[in-house]
Amino acid sequence: MGRSAYTMPSNVYAALCTVAPSKSSTGSTITEATYTGYARVKVNAADLNAASGGSMTNSADITWPEVQAGTSTVVAVAFCDASSAGNMLYYDSDVGSVAVSTTQTPPVIRSGSLTVTED
Repeated sequence: MGRSAYTMPSNVYAALCTVAPSKSSTGSTITEATYTGYARVKVNAADLNAASGGSMTNSADITWPEVQAGTSTVVAVAFCDASSAGNMLYYDSDVGSVAVSTTQTPPVIRSGSLTVTED
């Protein structure tokens, strides 16, 4: 076994999950929000600070499309390498339980409030 540096995929997509993923989840098996207008959001490499000490933070807001109809209760965020299906790269199930609906602004993770850490 050898070690090699991790190369981030050219595209990473943030997904809102209504069921907390596990380490064995994939981009195809996570349970995502179903409100009308929902789609995974592309996160550009330029929107992430350079990794330091095994972790990195977002340097720009990550904003999902506005809720046009319906509602979803979000309990986690997953990061995948495709706009649908694909591989789940990371997840955070420490977001509480957030109901999103047409009466609210679009779901957003504010700049600097997301930290991804490698174990």
